[in-house]
Amino acid sequence: MKSLCVLFYLDGNNEIEPEIYSSLEKLLQFKSRNIELFIEVGREDREFVKVIRPFENISYSKDTWTGVKRYHIKYGNIDHFDLGKRNMASPKELYDFICWGLNGCSAKYNVLVIASHGFSFVGGITDLTFDVPYVMPIEDMCYSINKALLDCRKRLDLLFFRYVLYELYRNTI
Repeated sequence: MKSLCVLFYLDGNNEIEPEIYSSLEKLLQFKSRNIELFIEVGREDREFVKVIRPFENISYSKDTWTGVKRYHIKYGNIDHFDLGKRNMASPKELYDFICWGLNGCSAKYNVLVIASHGFSFVGGITDLTFDVPYVMPIEDMCYSINKALLDCRKRLDLLFFRYVLYELYRNTI
């Protein structure tokens, strides 16, 4: 039995795509015998990001795919699945990801990390890849997490939120 299962919900379907993709690149290098990773990552097109962040030097990645992918990293082996275009601000998408990860792992401890662009008290996950912007309300996020835990009959030992506010990283790049 693995000792730790970490689920990463990395929403880059917005203007923080470069930071989210950088986090993904680091996670894909991860190797451990006792820790298993499940990752869902969304990527917006860098041209779109440059429209929102015109005064920043945003480099182009060699890997230019957009959309949403899932990764499972076990013993340094990486399996990935292309999900196409998905709304990562949808409570159902978060629920499906948590269930996929928790049902795929039998670790003693479970951790969920949610990384996205937050809007204070309004919501916690944004998606700008569709015709209108979407924001997941905090209540819906809590409901999705709790429903997934109940349906999977699992628990979370740690829950991390990593919200990147544009104003905070704007001057650091």
